[in-house]
Amino acid sequence: MENLQNILKYYIEGIMNDYEIKDREKAESILANALQTEEADVAITERIINAMQGK
Repeated sequence: MENLQNILKYYIEGIMNDYEIKDREKAESILANALQTEEADVAITERIINAMQGK
């Protein structure tokens, strides 16, 4: 299983490549803002619950 740092790196690099962003801090900010939405919170929480229940 990948560690959290590698997962974050994967998403940051994806944002940079997909949207042609050269500034890593800007890509990190975009990811952070996306993760702070209610929709992301609900989706992440559901997956944590599923993982804890062995689904």
